Amino acid sequence: MRVRALPLLHDTDAPACLAACLKSLEKSGIPANVLDFRTAEAGPRPAEKAVYTRVAGLSHARALNAARRAIEEDYILLVRADTVPEGAWLPPLLETLDRNPEAGACGGRLVSPAGRILSEGRSFVNGRGFNEPGLNRNAFLPEPPLSAAPSAPLEVDGLSAAFALIRRSALEAAGGFDERLHDPQLLMDDLCCALRAAGRGVWFVPSATAVCHIPHSFPGMFSAHPRHAELLRREENSLRALLHAEAPAWQAKWGWHPLYPDPGEIRRRYGETLLGRGLGPDMRIPIREFPCPVDLCMVT
Repeated sequence: MRVRALPLLHDTDAPACLAACLKSLEKSGIPANVLDFRTAEAGPRPAEKAVYTRVAGLSHARALNAARRAIEEDYILLVRADTVPEGAWLPPLLETLDRNPEAGACGGRLVSPAGRILSEGRSFVNGRGFNEPGLNRNAFLPEPPLSAAPSAPLEVDGLSAAFALIRRSALEAAGGFDERLHDPQLLMDDLCCALRAAGRGVWFVPSATAVCHIPHSFPGMFSAHPRHAELLRREENSLRALLHAEAPAWQAKWGWHPLYPDPGEIRRRYGETLLGRGLGPDMRIPIREFPCPVDLCMVT
């Protein structure tokens, strides 16, 4: 088989979701090597055919790099254990990479169990910096706007780490995952930047869909699930601290701070522009729907 899946399993992932994920992979004929980040010594292990590798204590980058060195397949499917690919999702992804030999990676539409969009690829130029609601294209919409509803694969800035197919040769040429970074999504964003800097395209494929079962990722969870809201705020505070800690390495590598839009990308797309200045914490605009502050950025 040309594809090897690397499901990422954490303490917060429900065994039932992992079982559904592995069943979907098995139905598509894809072998899976589950990277088990759980702190417990032993937990439920659905699907005996899957290989489990205990990586508790390792960073995501080191675990992923060790896994890629141990496999021989042409493509690596990075998928969260709580994300379940649905329908005939694999052929469109492979076809996209086959038709675009310069492409380094592609990903499909990520939706909630209710069908709301969570991600249709990612956009780094949006005026909200590295705040999740601003990065994921069409996030939380019941369906994409007609003007932004592609029927064919579309080149994007980045992909969700929950559902991405990576060309292994492109990953090797990029040097693997950067072990100075730790958050899985930051690793994927970094890889997409590296692929695009090397002339490799990153594509969103609308005909491939996966359902993400993370309860605190859905709109309305603050009133419906107070406990999830608290978990989310703790997670976001941790992520913000992590981004601040890893920002110097990112900025030295890419020339822009990971909490703010990429001015180089804005100029590449729109020419010379007037950019909104960094306003600082005292002048940030609070958005009621999101717990993260939002910075202003104007493109003229």
